[in-house]
Amino acid sequence: MDVNEAREGFERRHADRETSNQIVLERLRAAGYEADLDEWLTLKEPLTEAETAVVLELMHDQALFGYSRNYLARGLERATKTVSFDELIELYLGTDDPSVEEGLASAIEVRAKKIDYPKLVALVTGEHAGRYASAFFLRKVRRYGGEEGRKILKSLVDDPEYGWTAHHLLTGRERKPQ
Repeated sequence: MDVNEAREGFERRHADRETSNQIVLERLRAAGYEADLDEWLTLKEPLTEAETAVVLELMHDQALFGYSRNYLARGLERATKTVSFDELIELYLGTDDPSVEEGLASAIEVRAKKIDYPKLVALVTGEHAGRYASAFFLRKVRRYGGEEGRKILKSLVDDPEYGWTAHHLLTGRERKPQ
């Protein structure tokens, strides 16, 4: 591939992403959302029912750029009244799109409470262990699990999917080196 082909590919992906983001913003605005799409993840107020319905619909629209769907899924951390924690897990387990999975994992991690600890453990050690974004849950396993959570993390240190994150959560160094 020469430089011109690479540049054309980049420009095409950028245009696709911009088109996708514009579709998302138009649909959210029709549901009453008034802010810029860049502010989507920094807002604190809960999503309205109309916004949540748009998010749930668009997350599954394969025509949208993956980044846009990831952004939408992350917004579900604010859908406290219309999407339960169990529904978030169901959505997470029901997607095969890594972008949506990552966004949902982030929303699950943010919304998880101590009472959800057994569900988080099941996500990292049960039949669904090893999914692309499951490492998101390890911080809460450590926080809510006490000594049991530490034992779970120790058992995952050599795991190819979770090892790096488990090791660094156990040693107190959570950020990857730049």
